[in-house]
Amino acid sequence: MFIAYNQRSALRELFYPAFIQTFFPQYAAPAKLDASQPLSAEALEAFTGYYADLRLKSLVSTVAVQEGALTISDALLGIRQLRQVDDNLFIDELTRKFTGFELTPGGQGAYLKEPYLNPYSYEKKGPDGAGYADVTASHPYAAPVMMLQSLGYLPNDAALSFQPEAGIIRAEYVRLMMESSGVKESKTVKLAFPDLQGHPDAGYIQMAVELGMVEGTAGGDFQPDRVISRQEAAVMVWRLLSAQYPDKLFQDVKLADSTDKWAVPAVKMAVALGLYGPDIKADAKGAVDFKSREALSKKENAAILYALFTNPIDQIVAGLMEKSGKTGN
Repeated sequence: MFIAYNQRSALRELFYPAFIQTFFPQYAAPAKLDASQPLSAEALEAFTGYYADLRLKSLVSTVAVQEGALTISDALLGIRQLRQVDDNLFIDELTRKFTGFELTPGGQGAYLKEPYLNPYSYEKKGPDGAGYADVTASHPYAAPVMMLQSLGYLPNDAALSFQPEAGIIRAEYVRLMMESSGVKESKTVKLAFPDLQGHPDAGYIQMAVELGMVEGTAGGDFQPDRVISRQEAAVMVWRLLSAQYPDKLFQDVKLADSTDKWAVPAVKMAVALGLYGPDIKADAKGAVDFKSREALSKKENAAILYALFTNPIDQIVAGLMEKSGKTGN
């Protein structure tokens, strides 16, 4: 038997164990474990945090305690409950596979081994995000900002100011998008735009050009230090994802703002995939004001990156396909 997929899917992680359990149950018998006493919800807090794959940093697991139980979530399989079966050992209630932790000498989570995102590697827990003087734990955007601090994409110093309302420039937006995707700087000497010469983020912008994420302006330059608009930012993500997720999947998304025509498909995709922060909401008719022509703020950029790390995009797309009766490419 050979199964091929024309798009990334969690099905590949779920099919094999179900197949073995059905047709070769002798190889799928539950492991025999000694009886153990599950930890309290308070003690489970030691495992919580953000764990990034040691080889592919863009693969991130979020471990949390919800309603007294440990949960794990990622952008592939979404959220699942972990049932403790031994010291630092749990069973994923969705796939029935083991997830194990290594703790520090002080009893805090250090490493995680789960069999889905990257079976050949381990994940390392980042330090707790400290927040900033102007983004404390009660701030509406605290979760995405602190996650990026924990993963090392933002300075993790509570004494600093983040300036969450300030606009983010095009160069920084591209750099953070490349870094968080695990993409390194281009080594190309001849840069695509003359105004990239000598710019500290030139290598990341050039790589974005080579990946098809970035195009120039009408004047033939990039304008790296200009604040990026929300719709421009959406278009850059759309250029990376549209081959995998065609526009027809998002044609029924309702927009309530005055998005420029050239950006409408990208903004519809961003809305459908939840690539925005808590300030963006749907109206009574289900239409979303994406505030497309406004500057993309630093807090909203953090929310976009957070969503790309955590939102189960394949499941969202599968739901849209099922709802509309469409099939993938």
